[in-house]
Formats: sequence, C-alpha cells, structure tokens
Amino acid sequence: MNKQSPKTIYLSFNTYLIIYLIAMIIFGAFAAMFFADGDAWGIFFMLIALIPIFIIVVSPLRYEYSKKSVTIVYVLGDREIIPWTSVRNITLYGSWISHLDCLPYYQVAYGHKKQKFYMNGEIIKSRKNKKLIEKFYGGTIL
Repeated sequence: MNKQSPKTIYLSFNTYLIIYLIAMIIFGAFAAMFFADGDAWGIFFMLIALIPIFIIVVSPLRYEYSKKSVTIVYVLGDREIIPWTSVRNITLYGSWISHLDCLPYYQVAYGHKKQKFYMNGEIIKSRKNKKLIEKFYGGTIL
C-alpha cells in the first residue's frame, strides 16, 4: 500500500478582531445610552461604532500556513494565496509602543495581480505568526 501523508496546514487566527469587537460594543453602548436619554450625541457614537464594524468585515479571519504557501482567509470569505516561492521579502510595520503607528503587522511583498483593496498581503504580528513565518519562509524578516 502507498501511504501518503496528508497535507499539513497550520492555522493562526486574527486576534486583533477581539479589539475591534470590544470597541464596537463600547461605542454601541454609548450610542444606546445617549439615544435613551434623547441626546443627539447618540448619532455621533453610532457612527463611531460603524468604523470597527467596517474594519472587522474587511479584515483577515485566519492564516493557513503550509510548505508551499500562506493563505490569508478574510471575513468575507475571500482567500489570498501567497506561494513562498514568490515572496520577495517580509517587513514588520507598526508598534504597540508608539501612538502614531497602527497595530503591528507583517507586510508580505510578492508579485500579484490587482485584487480587492483590502487584500494586500498583511499578516498580524503575533507569536504564533512569527514562529510560523520563520518556519516556512527562508529569509529574514525586515
């Protein structure tokens, strides 16, 4: 019998979605509180609560790592498949410390066709993602 090992895929989830979900709940609660009092500030907080909802909808849900590629699966169901052979470099952007930067993420530079505006090869920075990138990507993270 010819036994073939199944394709091994390592999963990592986007934990930043929790931050956006909490922000949405907080601003939504403020909007409900102001609406209950009949105050016009409820409209402002409702609009602010829509921002995290938009970010959640266009964000990656999970990352799938294999020997051949990394696949970014988005909340809307889109899949961005990045073969390791086409990766030119991976750069770390953002910082938890500096208030001028956004949340930390890895930017994967690879040759790809124009896709949807939110499909741009970004992987959130987490311990698991760093470990998996170092495992499968042969180069240095810039």
